[in-house]
Amino acid sequence: QILVLCLGLLFSPGCCERFGAVDVDFDVVEANKTLHLAWSAYCNETALQAWDCEWCTGPNSIPNVNLVKYLKNKEAGTQGFVGIDNTRKRVVVAYRGSKNFENTVQDAEFWMTRFGPSGVKVDHGFLSAYMSVRNETLVAVKAALNTCSSSSDSNKPLSSDCRSVLFTGHSLGAAMATIGAAEVAAKDDSIFANVEVNLFTFGSPRVGNKEFVAWATSNLIHSGTTRKKDVGRVNNSTVAALAGSGSLRRMRREKDIVPSIPPRSIGYRHMPTEVWNRHNDSDNSSNNSYVLCNGSGEDPNCGDQEERPFFPLYLLHLSGAEHTRYMGYQGGGCTGGHDN
Repeated sequence: QILVLCLGLLFSPGCCERFGAVDVDFDVVEANKTLHLAWSAYCNETALQAWDCEWCTGPNSIPNVNLVKYLKNKEAGTQGFVGIDNTRKRVVVAYRGSKNFENTVQDAEFWMTRFGPSGVKVDHGFLSAYMSVRNETLVAVKAALNTCSSSSDSNKPLSSDCRSVLFTGHSLGAAMATIGAAEVAAKDDSIFANVEVNLFTFGSPRVGNKEFVAWATSNLIHSGTTRKKDVGRVNNSTVAALAGSGSLRRMRREKDIVPSIPPRSIGYRHMPTEVWNRHNDSDNSSNNSYVLCNGSGEDPNCGDQEERPFFPLYLLHLSGAEHTRYMGYQGGGCTGGHDN
């Protein structure tokens, strides 16, 4: 579905650049729990309110999450939620991946549009999807930050009880989470100025151009600090000295077709830092391994090596089925709690 409008695009592979955030710790257990949060966005409001959905319970799930806002735009076909992870004292924002015809249209809109400073551009369809629930998201995140903060005054800085927001999602939801995380991390008002913003996505397509990657990466790794106004675009010489507490992780499953598009040949670049989920064609989580890639977002020794010989020919040996098998789980839906 997401590939329909790709066939007329250019063929050159493009080059890759480094944007920092190379030395990222990778915890398989924590990644697994985050994946369950991303899958939970496929579930309905009732299941999320009770937090008893397929992905909400069990040894690999995160318990004790309070739903703050169920996000849904029927016209756009988008869905997600904002919640409070009481165990970790953080706010969670998760968006659902492609599920319907409206999402297919959004996935296929591969032209770029401006988002943020001059030169920063993102995919038009992904931005449209995010904008369909943007206002509700921001209001809910502010409410959640104040709820899990010890401060009762929404105009006061947050206490140490709640200082972080995690954005996550799968597929289209991953693209939406990337744009949302970048925007929240860039905010410098009394609510968001010192909030740590973390991004962990699964099966994300490329979201924007290299300027977007640099801008978003800078915002995220410097979130949670008081130096955001002084931080320019990230490069290798400044990242170590200026890094804050925010983090970026993007898991790409071996042979998953979605992270290979939109292609680099039309100016798109991936966010760092990629974790390449290798496997032996089995759904069993014990048969998965993980490679922490370099900070370019386009490591030729990780998922990018599958994008050969060139677009669109490399699509022939990639798989749509692997898109919903991250870490050995069959996801992309919600048994017993799906949306209707």
